[in-house]
Amino acid sequence: MRQAGLVAARSDPTDGRKTLVSATSAGRKLISTIAPAREAWLEAAIEQNLTPAERRTLLKAADIMERLADCSEAFRLSTRGCDPALTVSSSPTGRT
Repeated sequence: MRQAGLVAARSDPTDGRKTLVSATSAGRKLISTIAPAREAWLEAAIEQNLTPAERRTLLKAADIMERLADCSEAFRLSTRGCDPALTVSSSPTGRT
């Protein structure tokens, strides 16, 4: 990654045993392209490989996973836990 110019390394000013590594502007630019490329690939894969019924099932599963993720965050912030049926978001179904 260093040779490709994606990261830069320098010695730690307070501890010579350490090397500090950071992304260069080229590295940050590359990083910014990863998520959109992955999303475009996934969208095309779903469109080309799943039937309409499978796509609906996938949407339902995604809804369930989002509710669980919201519950996990609520549980982390509170010892009371979370009722997934009560978790609401801005999703088209009105639930996360």
